[in-house]
Amino acid sequence: MEQNQPAQPSRRAILKQTLAVSALSVTGLAALSVPTISFAASLSKEERDGMTPDAVIEHFKQGNLRFRENRPAKHDYLAQKR
Repeated sequence: MEQNQPAQPSRRAILKQTLAVSALSVTGLAALSVPTISFAASLSKEERDGMTPDAVIEHFKQGNLRFRENRPAKHDYLAQKR
């Protein structure tokens, strides 16, 4: 049986393998940097009633800061309904 492949890989094969490994590495590192999904919890009636006016304003300011920085909070609407 005669094999048509040389004993050493060609430059093209080495380049393909290098690019494939690089792409997989970048993809893996990007997946690690993606933040996990966390849901914003709604305040209970007792928590809302216990907040001072200054605390409410501070809560609004934090929400506005998140909005300006384009960091929306994920909501679990079913949990908030209950």
